[in-house]
Amino acid sequence: MKRHMLIGLGFVSALALGVATQVSREEFDALAKKLSILEQNVSALRIDVDRFKSSRAESGLPRDAKGQKAGAVLGAWEGTGIEATKAFQARSPWRIEWTASGDGFLSVRVCEAGGASSSDLVVNEMTTRNPKKGETYIHASGAFYLKIEGFDSKWSVRAIQEAAETPAVP
Repeated sequence: MKRHMLIGLGFVSALALGVATQVSREEFDALAKKLSILEQNVSALRIDVDRFKSSRAESGLPRDAKGQKAGAVLGAWEGTGIEATKAFQARSPWRIEWTASGDGFLSVRVCEAGGASSSDLVVNEMTTRNPKKGETYIHASGAFYLKIEGFDSKWSVRAIQEAAETPAVP
């Protein structure tokens, strides 16, 4: 048996919009059940978003003027041999921390992402059986990737966001 019933993006919105069509009671009940499930899913997602926002706010890391967290790891890589990393966004200043061991050498180049062919050699170290480590600061903002070359060495490299630079006071 078909009846004249209101269907819409919710019971209230259906009434407000005045959307009407002919549906059976079973079709209406099925649509109402789907709508109820969707509303529950949206509520659950809102709770998850609120939890995510509060966990970020409570992380305790200071933020720079652009809202990026100081101390945030922009990327971390480890291995042997040669690797070109995925691109990442960084604001000036940021740093590269590295460790290496083995009887070889480690070099790390910072490259501009997006087709620019320029790169800066920021790490160029002979390695030994005893682990070596270091860090270097980069004073540039933008999208970057790293070219890491470790010959006869095991290495790990991290890119870390620093707090925003403050302008010098005259």
